[in-house]
Amino acid sequence: MRIEGAILPASDGSRVNREAWCRLIDGRPEFRRPQPRQAINPFTRGPMVIRPTPDIAEVVIDGVVVGNVYWSTCEDHPLVNVSAERSALTLVLQWAAELGGEFGEHRSLAEEDA
Repeated sequence: MRIEGAILPASDGSRVNREAWCRLIDGRPEFRRPQPRQAINPFTRGPMVIRPTPDIAEVVIDGVVVGNVYWSTCEDHPLVNVSAERSALTLVLQWAAELGGEFGEHRSLAEEDA
């Protein structure tokens, strides 16, 4: 079962911002940045390399990728999007606490009907 949600600022003084998020990714062992990948340029049809931005990471526990996290592109509300196996929930709550934020889980319609 996966958890889907977001880390949001808990208050106006929260450190939930892109720079703090990137520093957290750099400082935690469970984060791994995705590798650059090859693609075809749609305009030239030539090969190109797509490099991930520094605000994206895979979540790795015991050598297994259990989810991914990324900074939202929404400029109105700073947040970190989270999609991970439920086994990573303790880590997600730690990240939120380090950023001075809180984790809000999105409920699916199937879960609400149950």
